[in-house]
Amino acid sequence: MVRANSLLRACTLACATVGISRFAYSAPAVNVGGTLKYEGRTGAAADAGDYGLFAARGVKVELYFPPGTLFDTTYANDAGVYQFAKPIPAPDAAATAKIKVFTESKPNFAGAEVLKITNVAGTETYAWESPAVNVLTPAGGFNHDFKDRATLDYAFATHDMYITPMRYTNNLTLSGSGATPFSVPVKFPIPGDSTFYDGTTEQVSHLEGDRFDWDVAGHEYGHGVAKKNGFQQGVGGFHSAAANLRFERGPGSMATTGAPDYDFKQTSQLAFGEGFATYFSLVAQRVIGTPGNQRSNDTLYHDNDDANGTGLGTAASIETNGAAFTSLGEDSEGSVQRILWDLYDNANEAADRDRVTLGHAAVWNKINTNNVVTLNQFWGELETGASVKNKIDYGAIFEAHNVSPQPDDATAPVIVDERDPSPKFIWKNPIGRATATAALEKELLDSFTVLFFDSLFNQIPVGSDIIKDTAINNLTNELSYSLDAGQMGLLWESIGIATGSGTVYWVVTGGNKDFDGTAANFETGMYWSDARSFVMVPEPASISALLALGMLVRRNRK
Repeated sequence: MVRANSLLRACTLACATVGISRFAYSAPAVNVGGTLKYEGRTGAAADAGDYGLFAARGVKVELYFPPGTLFDTTYANDAGVYQFAKPIPAPDAAATAKIKVFTESKPNFAGAEVLKITNVAGTETYAWESPAVNVLTPAGGFNHDFKDRATLDYAFATHDMYITPMRYTNNLTLSGSGATPFSVPVKFPIPGDSTFYDGTTEQVSHLEGDRFDWDVAGHEYGHGVAKKNGFQQGVGGFHSAAANLRFERGPGSMATTGAPDYDFKQTSQLAFGEGFATYFSLVAQRVIGTPGNQRSNDTLYHDNDDANGTGLGTAASIETNGAAFTSLGEDSEGSVQRILWDLYDNANEAADRDRVTLGHAAVWNKINTNNVVTLNQFWGELETGASVKNKIDYGAIFEAHNVSPQPDDATAPVIVDERDPSPKFIWKNPIGRATATAALEKELLDSFTVLFFDSLFNQIPVGSDIIKDTAINNLTNELSYSLDAGQMGLLWESIGIATGSGTVYWVVTGGNKDFDGTAANFETGMYWSDARSFVMVPEPASISALLALGMLVRRNRK
């Protein structure tokens, strides 16, 4: 390659030879650009992990040329690469410029708000300023890695965690899902012992010990999204996934803490708000993706050890009931987040009775369109317009997560003679607990019905009236319903088989109709269980023949 000064000398000699006046050489315009990275954590979720570099996605970059004058502004792409569109015209050999990089990102469509990570006072966005760099020979001076493990560097790591939920929310808006575009301001690093969203200031205060906690960031952002879109209620404060909030935050429970007691409706709202926020965090990562940071984009909700910010603190599965904590019922944030996840995902596990894949947009629309604030309200939206088969499939997931009644498979009828005067259908009342350390000890529902359907899921009018659990705290209480001879005759007529056998499905529904005991009683339900089935045969003598023909098969689930 011929250098610019060689061309200048050659041109000067040639021009002198032919009598042309000498011209002044002008260097070509220069487009400044570079690459920006921050230091995050790498390694498998359960490992100690290590530090590694990741692209500083979407950060704002300003070019100053001369060094004291703002010349152009741009944003890094998802590889951390940026380039200014406006070229520096014909710089001389001594021309210098500098860049400033901010913990601020451009929204991914016009009209959305801007994400900023600010100081604790909320008055200033974090920024890094380069030294003055020669424009023609920058020697990497417009690249930078935020890896000094100081507050500034951690602020850039924190910024990248919030990019994902911001994009998820804005993408819901673009897809026509009705989400209000939103970027919650984040103050960092706050003193104290937890990261939290303040519904009054509509800001997140982020703990330095959570600087690598992707799930915590998305959870608190989810609270902000719920508030912005109208389904975040004004109930908050202490909560735990390890106990039913009606007991943990109910009347008298907060007497020694100074926190307000909540009634059943409020604890149901608190459980739904917290469960939704956890679901939102993990589904945003699954849909948008992450750069591959440790403890991100999986089915575990992680909260690192706040003392050092890197050690494995808690890890709770949103997929598997019992992993770290048990799904405890309609006022349990664990049940809420797992139900939402099972309805969303396509990993349909038999253990969760999961046969449904609605997708994330459908789950969002159910909640957002109807301003859903409790699991009871969400169940109502699922039920609306649903077929019997779909209600059974939804109820199966609710049963798996301790919200619905639980038919007893061990005693469920398998073969029923049409003349049997009283087949018994037995179920369990879901049981919760008052504290994280208590045994399962509290029955959760007080009202039940039993429904029957033919093989095409048409309802047969032999179901029960409301059955009350009059011994709500007696854990040995057996709940059951029996069909009398008249009902058995109607059942046989309804399945329409004169000879042979007919399959009948049965479902138990349950809810709370008397729990609150106040004038403004908050009622819930009726939540459906999964379906069990039995085969009805015309007379005992036919059973052997039907078994031989393969027409009688034990089926306890749909």
